[in-house]
Amino acid sequence: MLRLLDEEFLGCAIVLEARLYYDAFQIAITHNDQARASVFAGRAYDARMVCEGDDSPETRRMKDFRTNPDSHRNFGASKRWRTRKSAVPKGLSGYEFEDWLWRSH
Repeated sequence: MLRLLDEEFLGCAIVLEARLYYDAFQIAITHNDQARASVFAGRAYDARMVCEGDDSPETRRMKDFRTNPDSHRNFGASKRWRTRKSAVPKGLSGYEFEDWLWRSH
């Protein structure tokens, strides 16, 4: 999806990217995957910062979710992908990290 946004809007779809990352955050946190949820929230936060600045309510909300993903109301509705926030892997290449993040096995 990110690739399609980039191709269609030539890198000018930051707001749509923020929404995509927030949607991915919601899926991850619903399944109790705090590791991936915190990464997605961080990316949504970064995109919101570019578009809306640090005083935007949505930017602040993404910052809070990055730090405390379990504060989302859907947290743990499923235990299917249960991970702790600290389970974000270290030392992976960019490609390997993206593969892990998007569960591309």
